[in-house]
Amino acid sequence: MAIQPNKAKTPHVTVPNNEVCEKLMGGITEGVLVMSRDDMPYAVPMNHTYRGGKIYLHCGLKGRKLDIIRNNPHVCFVAYRYIGSPVDDRGYVCHSTCESVIAYGTARVVTGVEERREMLQTFVERFQPGRQVTDQDLARCGCIVIDVEHMTVRREAIPRECTYWEWSPR
Repeated sequence: MAIQPNKAKTPHVTVPNNEVCEKLMGGITEGVLVMSRDDMPYAVPMNHTYRGGKIYLHCGLKGRKLDIIRNNPHVCFVAYRYIGSPVDDRGYVCHSTCESVIAYGTARVVTGVEERREMLQTFVERFQPGRQVTDQDLARCGCIVIDVEHMTVRREAIPRECTYWEWSPR
């Protein structure tokens, strides 16, 4: 059973807009992979790439997150960035304007060498343009792909004035 977003949290209008969601997810480089095993949450900050409804993550060849994903592939990935400095909110300078994306989906550990090479190349293209993935890279890097099932974006450019969008598979 896939994780479903909570649509009853706050009374707001969420506008379907895949383009806004994809642009923001593709424009942010860092995020947090959130998983669960035996009713215990586990969250790991990671950089990522995004293409066509898939989030690509690179990692080691073994470790806790890979074990958790094999046991329970239902995950969410949270990416965010601040778009301003903290501002006064009711007498406290503690409110920051930001954009965030929460993507819900099913993750899998990539086992095929060629698929892993292609995924790692997406990272190289984003973070080290002009470089090619080597056999040495493949020997030490694993990959995870998340097939996104639902995605929501929240943008708060002015304190307490939020805009919401949602993404769904085409």
